[in-house]
This record gives sequence, C-alpha cells and structure tokens, in this order.
Amino acid sequence: MKPTPKKKVEIRPDRSTKAFQDFLLGAKLYWGSKLYQALYDEYREKVSLRKGIEPESFKEAEQMMKGTTYSFFAWLERHIQRLKYSDPIYGLVAAANRQREELLQALDEIQPNEHLRLNPSIKFPRYYEAVDFHQHPGGVSGDELAGFVYEYARKTTVPHFIHEDDLHFRMARAVPKGDYKRILDFGCGVGKSTYPFKDLYPEAEVHGCDISAPCLKVAHLRAKESGREIFYSQQNMEATDYPDEYFDLVHTTFIQHEFPLHALEKITREAYRILKPGGLYVNLDFHSAPGGMFGKFCYFGHSKRNNEVFMRVFHDFDYIGLLRKVGFSEAQMLPFDDGTGYVSQDEVPKNWRFPWQLFVSKK
Repeated sequence: MKPTPKKKVEIRPDRSTKAFQDFLLGAKLYWGSKLYQALYDEYREKVSLRKGIEPESFKEAEQMMKGTTYSFFAWLERHIQRLKYSDPIYGLVAAANRQREELLQALDEIQPNEHLRLNPSIKFPRYYEAVDFHQHPGGVSGDELAGFVYEYARKTTVPHFIHEDDLHFRMARAVPKGDYKRILDFGCGVGKSTYPFKDLYPEAEVHGCDISAPCLKVAHLRAKESGREIFYSQQNMEATDYPDEYFDLVHTTFIQHEFPLHALEKITREAYRILKPGGLYVNLDFHSAPGGMFGKFCYFGHSKRNNEVFMRVFHDFDYIGLLRKVGFSEAQMLPFDDGTGYVSQDEVPKNWRFPWQLFVSKK
C-alpha cells in the first residue's frame, strides 16, 4: 500500500474565497484589455482636440483625462489590488489567518541550517517599512505568514500568462549562457526567480538573498519540497557578508524599482564587489515604457495607485549610467519578451503591460 502523499503547505482558499479571487482576476483582465483600450481611444480623442499635441507630463495628461474613463480605470485598478489582499472575509490575508495555526506550525518546523541563514536582529531600512508596497498589508515582513500570502498573490500579478512562474524561466533563459559556478538571486523573495537557475545550471552553487524572513522560509520550504539544493540568507542587499569576487552571476527580478536612488547605488556597488571579474550582473525590471506619453501615463498612474513609491524615479533614472559609473562594462538595456511578445518603443501595447527590460552588465 502506497503512503499517502503529504499535503503541500500553502494557502488553500475555500470555495467562496476562490470564487471571489477568480472574480477579481476576471475584473483585472477586463481592466487591462477592454477598459485599457477604451481609455486609449479617449486619450487619442483628447489629443486630437489639442490639434495633435501630446501632454508633456504625467500631471498634464491626468488633467487632460479628467471626466473620462480614466476615473473608473484608476479606481478599479486600485481597489482590485486592495480587495485581493484586504477584503475582511475573502481577501488573502483573511484566508491565511483561517489557516494560521497550520501555517505557523509548518514555519516553526523550519529551523536555520546550512541552507537557511536568518538574522532576527536585522534592521529594516526606513524605505522598506514606511509603505505597504503592492498594497501588501504590512509589507512582506510585517507578519509571519506574509511569505505565504505573497506567494499566492503572485498568481494574479501578470494575469495574461499561462502560469505565473513562466516569466522567471523566460528570464533565466534570456541570461547569456556561461560556465557559472556560483549564482546569486539578489532579492529573491519566495524563490520563484531562484529555482529556474538551479534547473538550468544544476551543477552550480545557487544562493538566494532577501531581507524578508517570512519569504525566505517559504523559499526554503519549496526548495526542500522539490529537492533543489539552494542556500538562502536574510541580508540587506546594501551590505552583505558574501566574500569579494564570490559569484559568477548575480541577478535580480523586478526589485530595482523598489529602492530610492541612494540605496540603489549601494546595492549596485555591492553586486560589483561580490562578482568575479568577467561575471555578469543581470536585472529584469521596468524602464522606458513604450507608447509615448500614453504609455508613461498608464505606468506612472500604476505606480501611484499600487504604492510603488520609487517606480517613477527608476523609470526616468539613467541606470545604465550608474552601472558604468560603478565599474561595469558592456552595460546595456535589452527588450524582454514577457510571454506576450516584444513591444517596440513607439508601439502602444494592445493590453496593459509592464515595460519589461533586461539589463546585462559585465564586470
């Protein structure tokens, strides 16, 4: 008689919560397609009334779009995300709390070991604690179950994908191939961007670093469940304890836009320090929104509505210039296919999408 497989420890919403979350997903797909297209049509009408003169700034575009579909477009985006997390009955936080005892027990069984280093005395930067980024209540370190909540919430971050992890495997395949002995996922979260590199380079020593203990515990749990040997550690990316010139490849996945510029420079210098000469620093992030001012208008509005405090700053920042200033050579920004195809700089995307870019730099 075969033993009963052990049930995966994760958020398992009841039928009503699942239906509610599926409804929000449908609303988000409507928002990002039909409502987005209606907004663009109205934007073009407004520009035509200005004799074809585009707004010169986000504020001017917002002023121009007053009294249009934009009010509903902005409201719906804000509240789909809020309800996903914070609805008192059907939100993901409420779903996690209904399983709190079970989930906490699973976390309590995870003790620091050679594959998981935690730092209970770590100090969080002010920019990390001040805002509930992504509208995640308390951020991803505010509650012991935050890692489970964030893991589930990712399912609807990019709803046009067949599977939420596809993007991370695309990113791993897009990185120039190399003989990587040690790889670091810098700001690894729950590990979804770590696993593809272990799969692609099974002989490599793969590490993940993040400041959130709840996320790292989930990452470690999933690595253990899948039989992947990955070394996770809780550290501030601005200053880690990795030795000089330790890694052949350091990569990040849409985390650069979460930092103020002073922290971003420290993190970039830290990545340079821990990379071997000839090593690669690769970042998948958001920059240079396509579609002219309309593209910026939608993207900048998203940053405001989703509590992405530094998203607009990073978008307009000369990141390639910073990479070269720190010492990286051959720093370049490349277009990235997120699964919906490449979009040229002047093209207005058919549906709402993040302005994906792949930054590749060599030490």
